[in-house]
Amino acid sequence: MSGLLPGRAATGEYEVVEFMDNLSGTVHPALTWGPVWDPSTGRWLQRRPEPSAALDYPSIYREGTDARNTLIEMSNRYLTKAKRSPIDTFCSDDWRTVRVSMDKACLALDQAAARDKDVSGFTGKIKQGFHALCNNAGAGKFFTAMIPNDLGFSAPLIGGLNVVFVALEQTGFHREAVYKALERLPRILDNYDGFIETAAEDEEMHRRTAKLYAEVCLTLAHILNWFMMNSFVAGARRLLNPSGFTGKLGDRMAEVDMAAQEFKVYAARLMLKKQDEMFQLQGWTALQNERQFQEVRSELSRFVERADLFGSTQARVFEGLHQFLQCAMQRMDMEHALTTQSTRLLQSQKPRVTAKKVLSTLRYDRGLLFNDIQDLLQLGSLPIGGSRMDMNRVSNLQADPRLRAWLTVDGSSLLLLNGGTGPLSVSTSFFSANIVSSLLEETQPSSRPMVVITLAYFCDRHGDYRDDAAGWPSELALSLLLQLIDRYPDFEVEDLKQTLEETNPRDVKSICASFTRLLHRLPATAVVFLVIDGLDSFTMPASRESQTRDIIEALVQAYNSLNNSQSPSPILHFLVASPTRSTFVEDLFEEGDIIDMPPSLPPAHGYSTGFG
Repeated sequence: MSGLLPGRAATGEYEVVEFMDNLSGTVHPALTWGPVWDPSTGRWLQRRPEPSAALDYPSIYREGTDARNTLIEMSNRYLTKAKRSPIDTFCSDDWRTVRVSMDKACLALDQAAARDKDVSGFTGKIKQGFHALCNNAGAGKFFTAMIPNDLGFSAPLIGGLNVVFVALEQTGFHREAVYKALERLPRILDNYDGFIETAAEDEEMHRRTAKLYAEVCLTLAHILNWFMMNSFVAGARRLLNPSGFTGKLGDRMAEVDMAAQEFKVYAARLMLKKQDEMFQLQGWTALQNERQFQEVRSELSRFVERADLFGSTQARVFEGLHQFLQCAMQRMDMEHALTTQSTRLLQSQKPRVTAKKVLSTLRYDRGLLFNDIQDLLQLGSLPIGGSRMDMNRVSNLQADPRLRAWLTVDGSSLLLLNGGTGPLSVSTSFFSANIVSSLLEETQPSSRPMVVITLAYFCDRHGDYRDDAAGWPSELALSLLLQLIDRYPDFEVEDLKQTLEETNPRDVKSICASFTRLLHRLPATAVVFLVIDGLDSFTMPASRESQTRDIIEALVQAYNSLNNSQSPSPILHFLVASPTRSTFVEDLFEEGDIIDMPPSLPPAHGYSTGFG
């Protein structure tokens, strides 16, 4: 029976209750005194309710089992090629072996970094992350502690990580991409202790654990698959498709990110529910600890609230393209929504005139974004051949893991999207317009403490700079700045005055400086979505391209500054998109932050080229 219990590390340090629990798989009767909450009846009972039927763990963890077997197979194939013994899937769950392999690999990588300056500095982050992860995993605080021991999941994961570090030590291909993935992995997977204790007997929690485990195993298997390639074959593939491995690894890491988010959100909901039950049980005693209780609860509530927003927005964007097109224009009046949002926000400003003066003096055109979105959404309702729309490409964009993670994962994210089409295609812009319209509709002013700000600019709607004043890069930067003030008018008076005094509406650099300064003034509870689409429309003449690059560079620098800050900072989701490759700004982005859509795409969701 003990094999059905969630796995615990053999640390030798058990609490009394935990020890009694492990004697027979149930809590000892002596520990069940006092009332307990029975969720099935919604009442407090004097004794523990009868335990529910045992969970069917093999069925629940089938997805994880398949992925585990894939990782074992790939690990042993690599070890056979390297003339080493296969991994022992029945070894003890000793995370110290991962630390030893990681330290050994990092020693070799430090030597490689001395020759390759582009990858220097990563080993310190990898060591720090995996040391903490191994310590927590050894103490039973890793998410695999949820998984029953009888399923044998921990040893293959440990063995797979060991093999990845061995391969990384001996293989030169794709080191930088793998470095960055391994540096991110501990941050995604660590710190699950409170969630595990709360949800150990919940079936849905185990299903989400299986999903997370499967995505981690498949990611490690993907890395090993590339390491196994002949160096000539790998080199040829890299010449034909330079970002192929990095892009696929980025997709795999996005799947891990989303699985971890689903795990944590569900567990957080369970924790909030159990906190309510505990608060009712403790009565007046709980009031003495109410401040600490509320702090923990507030943090969990904010996390769940952000997840609800991201999930609801994703549902609007990805709910099914035909259905979205049929109801998008009916379910929202964007002009009314934007005007109402701005009016309500400005009414709450103190003093009101300052923000109004900034917007008025710098001639903010509130209807510009609405008109651009309206134009793009209407393209989806045109008959076949009536637009430059490839709905199959839109469907593939909807399904892209990194774009889904950008929209839904609770953490900052920066992406450059190359649409893979010609300059006249509007497929990428239509996709971006769907995202922005859904975000604006979801983030109307409400009583929630979270501040959600959506900013966007569609360059391809203003391609002719000679006849359209909005076609200049300075107008792009100024529009983003004024949208920021319009969406969040609660900046300090001095910050708004400084913005008015120091912003030259014709000078891109002064506008970007004001925008960056205000970003840093946002509260830590803020979430900022920023979308710039159709970047290729702002590349002619050369001076226009240079100023556009200055804007993107300023945005990337602001993103990195806030994302790497040690103090609480707003969450940023920045997306820069273009139907063609934006080669003039690609060097500003990390390789893993660039999505290159291929010119030819497989059918997705029943669509082929064209709308229909």
